[in-house]
Amino acid sequence: MPICGRVMEVSHVAREEYVQFDVRTDPYSEEIPFTEYFRRALPDATVEVKHGNNIVIKIGKDDDAAAAERLLELFKTSVTILDDADESHALGIHSYGNGRTELGDLVYGAKTYTGKQGDRRCAQELAERAVKWIGDHPTYRDASVVAAAPSSTGVNDLPEMIAKRIISTYQMELCQINSTSIVQQKNPQGGKNKDEDVLQGKFSVPNDLTSHDVILIDDLYETGQTMVEGARALRQAGAKSVLTLAMSKTRRDVSGLFAYKENWEDST
Repeated sequence: MPICGRVMEVSHVAREEYVQFDVRTDPYSEEIPFTEYFRRALPDATVEVKHGNNIVIKIGKDDDAAAAERLLELFKTSVTILDDADESHALGIHSYGNGRTELGDLVYGAKTYTGKQGDRRCAQELAERAVKWIGDHPTYRDASVVAAAPSSTGVNDLPEMIAKRIISTYQMELCQINSTSIVQQKNPQGGKNKDEDVLQGKFSVPNDLTSHDVILIDDLYETGQTMVEGARALRQAGAKSVLTLAMSKTRRDVSGLFAYKENWEDST
């Protein structure tokens, strides 16, 4: 079961020799290694836990404090997910108490379902958001390969469309993940499939990914089983690291991360 969290608050102050960012993460995500993610993305910064869910990041005056600010803003607006990947995120929450968020409406509109063709305008908007998100996250921006999660139905090409938009922007390579069988990962009521482990071992990667950092793209993150098996297949092909990015995260397993229609509950 994945653990979800996010950065709740960021403030900064300019000192004589450095800029200091004070970061507060939500109290439900203590197991998520935010400090590790920040250190990897900002190798010139000093990152340390102040106490509890408070983190201090210090950026030298000669370093790019603006890049750090953009990164921290991503962690405020996104969902950070602890699963089997080296780092995992969704652009935001899919739904709130009374319906879908603005992001959730985009994902629903873009996805192809039985009897419903995906809206290409919604898909293009999601692709642009994913491109910008990756551009603001140094770890993801430094990746060299992008893969799209296989569809559970065989008809939804949204992850592949987004992956192709990313590689055309950042000159990365496209990696194919093959599925040996098409399976339905969730029941029609949206509940957990007792046989969701049928995905285990069903994905394979024909590419040699030795020494490559790979971004794995999916549209909707539910139980995380697709991402887990995708990451496993990519590592079996030699991937040095797997960085996952979903367009939205369902309310399942999100602990205290509550959303309104367009903003997080604690947004002003």
